[in-house]
Parts: sequence; C-alpha cells; structure tokens
Amino acid sequence: MEDSDRGATRAYNCDSTIDFPTALEAGSIEHLGVDSRQMVIIYQRAIFILTATEGDLDTAEAIEIELWEPPLDRSEYEPAAVIESLVDKLMILTGASFGESDSSHP
Repeated sequence: MEDSDRGATRAYNCDSTIDFPTALEAGSIEHLGVDSRQMVIIYQRAIFILTATEGDLDTAEAIEIELWEPPLDRSEYEPAAVIESLVDKLMILTGASFGESDSSHP
C-alpha cells in the first residue's frame, strides 16, 4: 500500500440513529470495539476504522470511515471504492441512508 493511501477517509451523516455493533453482528461482519466511539471492522479482507463523530457507536448520527489496510488479495484498488463497498453493506444492514459529509478527504 502506498503511504498516500493510508488514512483515506470518508465522512457521512446518517439519516437516522444507528447502532453499529448490533448491525455488524447481524451481518456477521468481524469488528472490535476500541472505545465507545471507535471500532475496527474487517470487511472483504480490508481493515477499516469507523469513528462515530456524532453520538457513540450505538447511537451514531454521523461517522467517519478510514481505510486502514486495503484488501490483501487485490494489488490494485481505489481507496474510495473500497470504503464505498463497506458503506453500501452498512446501508443494507441498517436500512439507513448515508450522505457524504463536507469533511470527507480524498
């Protein structure tokens, strides 16, 4: 992974309050809580850091997702597309919509 790819992030506003630990458990997605506002998620062989920027992980209204490590089985990938694949899955699991926030980074 290029050093410039490390830390690729996207910020989202949620259209409703979301309980991320419960949603991830329901979807059988591996995750580990760091504290009440941050968790590590492993999805499609990539590692993400999800941070609740408004609320905490079980009452989140806004989040930031960082691609910490890309998928191990893909030598070429687009960081934003990898993050979007997780967001798409989260929308399915939660039934919520996520609007990209102005504080997103390329």
